[in-house]
Amino acid sequence: MTEYPTPTPKLTIPIVAQRVRRLSGTYTVAGSTRSADVDNARMVTVVVDDEQTFVEDAGSSGDWIALYTGDTAHDLDTAGMTVSLIAPLSVAGIPIFVASTMSADLVFVPARSFEAAVSSLVAAGHTVVDERSDGPGNES
Repeated sequence: MTEYPTPTPKLTIPIVAQRVRRLSGTYTVAGSTRSADVDNARMVTVVVDDEQTFVEDAGSSGDWIALYTGDTAHDLDTAGMTVSLIAPLSVAGIPIFVASTMSADLVFVPARSFEAAVSSLVAAGHTVVDERSDGPGNES
């Protein structure tokens, strides 16, 4: 079998500037292939076939931080909203987990990468607001 080199793709993406809010607390992301009975008021559950992914509010002990775009809500026909957030994070090498609703996105970034994520998003033209009064990105 012959393998051909894959060229590095170049893609220009117009960024749709958004107001992104860091939700308070931290979160855990866990997967399961069986049904789980979880009762948490701030939780996201993604179910595909027989696999479930849970994102739960972990107070201050979680590894992920939630960035919420609900302040720039959009409908399903609006193109480019999610990619406008994840493209700058990808370029910066920041891992993400995304969950979307009908009108907004939740982009989870590792807590250790939060400041770099804020810098990347602000450099791309987004406004980042931190619900914590002393947090980075509070007035970005």
